[in-house]
Amino acid sequence: MCDSYIIDKRKKKSEMEEMIAKVSVEYSHPFTFLSDVKREYRLREKVAIEILPGKRNQFLNFLRFIRAEDKNSLSGLGKVFSNKTVHFVSACCFNAEEDRKSLVSKLSSEILGLIGEITEIVFRGIKIKWDILTFSPGDLEFMDEYGITETILPYILKLPLAERKTELRKQWELTEDFVSVLPKGIYLRILPLKSLAEADSVNLLIEAEKRGEIMFEKLLKNPPAIFRSLGSEKEIIARCKKEAITYLLMTRKYAPLRAAYLGLEVHGGYWRAGGLNHFNGYSLPLTWFHPVLCQHWGQWAEKKKKSRLESYKKFLEDYGSKFKPIIL
Repeated sequence: MCDSYIIDKRKKKSEMEEMIAKVSVEYSHPFTFLSDVKREYRLREKVAIEILPGKRNQFLNFLRFIRAEDKNSLSGLGKVFSNKTVHFVSACCFNAEEDRKSLVSKLSSEILGLIGEITEIVFRGIKIKWDILTFSPGDLEFMDEYGITETILPYILKLPLAERKTELRKQWELTEDFVSVLPKGIYLRILPLKSLAEADSVNLLIEAEKRGEIMFEKLLKNPPAIFRSLGSEKEIIARCKKEAITYLLMTRKYAPLRAAYLGLEVHGGYWRAGGLNHFNGYSLPLTWFHPVLCQHWGQWAEKKKKSRLESYKKFLEDYGSKFKPIIL
């Protein structure tokens, strides 16, 4: 009886691997960071075995819809899941119109609805703490102090101080709209960027200078849209260095807390190009929602993502309920 039970589980596991490989191609669903889907599935199970028994299935269930950045992030995520409370941090960029000359008046209910549906699934049965960082009216002094004010949208920078604060307030309120669709029972906090401030940042600022140079070289192969609005190579390098400061501040605060980064923002390439989730001997595991669910979330973005959103919804309808974690 025991042998037949193990054989049955192995058969189901093989069927699961075949289905994941098939769905990855048919629905362009980036389940994995490895092109060898079966190999990564086995890596996940290897990490899951090291987690406390009560968390193993939750860990594999999370990875049904959320992708780890690489092998190190996958291993680090396993350690995060071993904690009594699983701690995540995310960052919300400006919810801008397509031309980046204003903020949107409202977010897409279709995209947010899908995010709400996925988070309901992946957080099921897990005690979650989730910090979501975004811009607030009180962040202007902090950004001046750290030299990162230019990471604000250019049109906002041109406004008088009072109007700048009004735009940052709008961004905060749009983030509140996003949070309103997330499942109840999660310990959620929207935090201003200034919550990242610490007394001693000299080493971090020096490191950001070095990382910014590296980022510039790598990002030129697939440049973010903001690069088009910057006039010269010098300005682009300066922008990379400022972005490095913000991301390293997140790593410095959250990596020692044994948290993981849950990516929602449009500029995930910054993390990769500068290795910004590694600092001071600590690493922040990176994980990502499906690209179609990441920012931007305005009505214009919904229209541009229409075919991909339809494909993703079909994936959920056809396969979403069929992924059952199997641990031998």
